Parts: sequence; structure tokens; C-alpha cells
Amino acid sequence: MPISQLDLDFMDEVADYFRETKTAKEPEGSIRDTAIHFDINRNKVRKILITMKEITSPITDEAIVLRKQGKSIKDIAQHFGVSVATVSTSLPYEDKFEHSAEPSKHAVDLRNYRAYEKKQMKRQSELKSKYVQEINDNTKSNVINIEDSKEWQ
Repeated sequence: MPISQLDLDFMDEVADYFRETKTAKEPEGSIRDTAIHFDINRNKVRKILITMKEITSPITDEAIVLRKQGKSIKDIAQHFGVSVATVSTSLPYEDKFEHSAEPSKHAVDLRNYRAYEKKQMKRQSELKSKYVQEINDNTKSNVINIEDSKEWQ
């Protein structure tokens, strides 16, 4: 599936912002600042910038050539002696990217499930807090004040 226009628009925004981060202190630009601005991880920013031809590296250039020759990412990783993740983040997006503007049905289902889990964790935490508070309240009400007790005198 080709990259959608919404995704391309987002990648353009990321590339534009990245260009604005170029300063005398950081003439190459700041992937970190760009990631923080868009609230996405640095590897995703790097991959977007590679896709938009904003950044490149020798491993990127050679990995692209090997990929066009039909090599798998695993084969390329073995060729360079690096992890599959390193190669993957060094290649441009070929199709729809993760957390795109138009997520797949699986991505939507996964996000919904994670939101459900988060809601359940919050609910359990609130119930636990309420239970602990009830125990504390009961403990306080059951404490006998020895000075007021006539049996001890």
C-alpha cells in the first residue's frame, strides 16, 4: 500500500520542522527536538527524514541499493553486522508507516485495547486506594484509648 497523502503531508511537516532546528550549535539539525515537538520517537523521525531525503548516511545508501536488489532486511543486517532494527530505521518508508494519519484496522484495534487496559489499571488502582482507605478508617475506629478505659485503672 503506498504512502497516503495525509502521511506525506505529516512527513512534510516533520521535515520542515527539522530544517528549522538547524542552528550554529547544531548545523545538522536536531532529530531529538523534532521528536519532542511531534511527540514521536527519534527512530520514527529519522526514518521520516530518510524517506523525505533530508538526511542520509553510507549505510542508508547501501541498504537502499541492496533492498532494490531484492535483499531482505535480515540479509542486509547480516551484511553490515548490525541488528535488523538498525537496518530498518536506516531505510525509507516504502508504504504506510506506523501511527500514520490513516491507521490500519489492526492498529485501531490495538490502540483501543491499550486504552481499555489503561482504563482497567486506573479503575483497579482507584478500587485499591478505596479499599486501603476503608481499612485505615476501620483500624482508627477500633483503636481503644487506654487512658479512657476504666478496665486498666
